[in-house]
Amino acid sequence: VHKIRFERNKLVKNDDGSLRSQNTEKTIEYEADLIFRSIGYRGKPLPGLPFDQKSGTIPNYLGQVKDSGNLNSLRKREYVAGWIKRGPSGVIGTNKQDAVETVHRMFDTFLTNNMQPMKKTSMHEIVSLLKSRNVEFVSFAEWKILDNHEKEVGKIEGRPRVKETTVEKMLEIIRKKSKI
Repeated sequence: VHKIRFERNKLVKNDDGSLRSQNTEKTIEYEADLIFRSIGYRGKPLPGLPFDQKSGTIPNYLGQVKDSGNLNSLRKREYVAGWIKRGPSGVIGTNKQDAVETVHRMFDTFLTNNMQPMKKTSMHEIVSLLKSRNVEFVSFAEWKILDNHEKEVGKIEGRPRVKETTVEKMLEIIRKKSKI
């Protein structure tokens, strides 16, 4: 390998509302000795939700989850965004656009169905419910401990952050640093 050439794309909305990239015919070229292509994300099924094994996505219409028993029927108050919605493609801007589309769908559904907001639940009620079910959870303050840790490790490696990828390790870091 001597060089790598990139072609700039732009996002274009299809008739069905989905997004796809389209070549602008503008190119960028760099000297290169080695090239890696790295993509490995694949959505995983979640209990109680439909899942398309072929695409690794949760079937949806504009972000609203389709019913597994009848894919023409939509599930109330269940929505998706990002790669679980469309598969591993796109860039950060694609995810943002994707989320906007889903939020618009949520709002339209809310208005069309004359839905009422669900009962407002206090933080105390949520914590009590999680504890009663023996769910190990972290507070926002505890999550900030993990967030800062990932940024600190990233700084050492010259990166924005280094993500911890297992729940066990995340909890270990939070528990260890929250005692300091």
